[in-house]
Amino acid sequence: MNRQAVGSGPAPITRHLETNGLKVAYVEVGAGDPLILIHGAESDRHQFARLQKYLGHDCRSISYDQRDSGATTSPPEPFTMTDLAADVVHLMDALGIDRAHVLGTSYGGMIAQHVALDYPDRLASLILVSTTPTTSVRTPESERLVAMSAEERSEAFIDLLVTPEGRASPEVAAQSRRALAPRTPEQTARRRAAAANHETRNLLNSIEVPTLVIHGSDDRVTPVSWAELLAEQITHAQLRTIKGARHGLTTEFPEKIADYVRQFIGASAI
Repeated sequence: MNRQAVGSGPAPITRHLETNGLKVAYVEVGAGDPLILIHGAESDRHQFARLQKYLGHDCRSISYDQRDSGATTSPPEPFTMTDLAADVVHLMDALGIDRAHVLGTSYGGMIAQHVALDYPDRLASLILVSTTPTTSVRTPESERLVAMSAEERSEAFIDLLVTPEGRASPEVAAQSRRALAPRTPEQTARRRAAAANHETRNLLNSIEVPTLVIHGSDDRVTPVSWAELLAEQITHAQLRTIKGARHGLTTEFPEKIADYVRQFIGASAI
């Protein structure tokens, strides 16, 4: 695929559609094979603004707000990872997409795993970024974040997202803050509850779709050992590790991630 980055013109327009009892906010950039982008626990569709810029017109990238996130309107009731995976497929249906490449980061990577497990025929490929097959084991940093207030967590999380060099960049620092979406305590609690029982370790070898695992070697939220396990257990998986990178790969290294994605989905064209 030939690289054709989106220029520095107006930001893509946020659109809304109604599906599966939700009013979903999403941003669509480019044309070609569809790529669904699934954001992290603390983020919303804005997490992928820089990545979509670098992906440009080489694919049809679609970033959306999940339940209890951003501008999406959803019922104030509990939900599960299974529900969040179904939401991805309902979004595809509403957009007239039969099969898509699916990229998920962190919490979104958990959702992406469930999409691959529950709807394998709807995926052309799977891209797992900074994610884990289980939430049963937490790092000290994760435990510390859970105990913080929303304000404390936002500032502390930026240090876990990007390197000191990245934080010194005004563009990266601004995008890091923009990617941390405000939520009510009730919304945060529902999202945490949905992830509490995430466990796919015994199911990974049933994922047969071409898979790319991308991880930072200095990720202190989700250790790189989980990425190594994902790549080892998923049948057709390959691993890309970014040396010295932390948890926020799409925020700090969007051009590199776009290059990896472009090359990978080009080999798995729909």
